Amino acid sequence: MSDFLAYRFPDHSAHHFLGQFSICYNTSEIKDSFILSDFLGEKWFEFSGQEIHELIDFSWHFSASKPPEINKETYLKNAEGMLKAIQLIGMKKVVFSRVKHTEFSADKVIHFFNDLCNKYPKAFVYLASSPLFGTWIGASPEILLEVHGNHVFTMSLAATKSTENAEEWNQKELLEQQYVTDFILESLSENGIDSYDQNGPYTFEAGPVKHLRTDISFDLGSLTPIEITTALHPTPAVSGLPRALAIEMIEAVEKHDLKYDRSLYTGFLGKISTDETKLYVNLRCCQLFSDTACLYLGGGFTKDSIVEDEWEETERKSKTLLSVIQDVK
Repeated sequence: MSDFLAYRFPDHSAHHFLGQFSICYNTSEIKDSFILSDFLGEKWFEFSGQEIHELIDFSWHFSASKPPEINKETYLKNAEGMLKAIQLIGMKKVVFSRVKHTEFSADKVIHFFNDLCNKYPKAFVYLASSPLFGTWIGASPEILLEVHGNHVFTMSLAATKSTENAEEWNQKELLEQQYVTDFILESLSENGIDSYDQNGPYTFEAGPVKHLRTDISFDLGSLTPIEITTALHPTPAVSGLPRALAIEMIEAVEKHDLKYDRSLYTGFLGKISTDETKLYVNLRCCQLFSDTACLYLGGGFTKDSIVEDEWEETERKSKTLLSVIQDVK
């Protein structure tokens, strides 16, 4: 049985494919492919197939078990423990995520994808289904990497509040964003890139929430897009700082499935080719099942975080998908 892939880059038309996802064991050999990775970039899935111009009935691939939903009480308890550890160890940031369940009918999958495309024209929207990882859908606002010829673009995107909140960004939010920008620039410097253009931070709206964003562009030089991708990912925007210690804490505290990992959430996905590369961070996404959508939602904790506020941040982020799911039920 075929796998399914559909995607729509911002301000472009959607494309739909039937084919096969396979695990890519030698990422350096990727030339012209759509790729999808897990959180830590340890598994890369490469798609090959044929574009279809007329949607047909499709038997979606659903995983055998759902990631457990975390209620508010459990989230706050775990978050309090994480916050104390951050303050004790002196860490700059850790991203703590949870899963939220909502009813969903499998016969609405294509409708869901089409409505996401219509509602969020500035987002990267995708739908992927394979026995390797189940069925996932999302509308991401965050570019990990764009390469056009020798020109490279990336961004740091961090700090979140409602688009209706007119207050100035506070010190905690400004620092959270600066941590990500500094990490990107340090990673580029470690790979021999010290000349770059920087614009920001500025406010960037993404559906029901807004973020602080800084744009960074530079020349590719002798590096490859894959080398830059592996150097940057996962950025502190989805993991934390120091990165290795933050990842250890995430793996110890988050309990999303039997393997205790995030699966495809906060991985990256998009197109790599000889002409151009467009990769996005897998945010504002969910895993679909026959009767349920499991939304993955994260918040960035610093020493000054208030756990109740971080819960509310994940609730705001859930509205990106929930507002569409309510319409397609």
